[in-house]
Amino acid sequence: VLTIVYNDCFHIGDIVTFCSPYNYTSSPPKTVTGFVESLTLTHVVVRDFVNKQNWLPHTDAVRMVVINWSRRPTYTIRMWLSLSATAPADGVKALVRFMRRWIDDCPCVNPHGYKKSCIASVAAGYQVEVVYMLKPGADRDEV
Repeated sequence: VLTIVYNDCFHIGDIVTFCSPYNYTSSPPKTVTGFVESLTLTHVVVRDFVNKQNWLPHTDAVRMVVINWSRRPTYTIRMWLSLSATAPADGVKALVRFMRRWIDDCPCVNPHGYKKSCIASVAAGYQVEVVYMLKPGADRDEV
């Protein structure tokens, strides 16, 4: 536990990949990618993208390569805006256009990064998805 805590290579909520190094022979080779859910006295708990919990014993985790996908110089921000199914369609389209302009004009948004503003679903009302990347060093709490 101390090795994992001392190295500070991930935090709860980070997206990580644990994989066997090339010179470490395990049968079968282990690779786990997902969200760090908890750190117990004996295990690192990673919830993968099919929603399964993976319990990695510390004895295995300290021998594995850790790739932390959450520690980047920039962050991707993803927002969902839910609107009533009775909202006027022209108003929803205007909101999507406004969000696109806001993303393009915001000084914190990376102009070369991924940007998206669209109607993602109409199943239970309108779901507007907004995705953008911050500039390196920008504070995601100030946007």
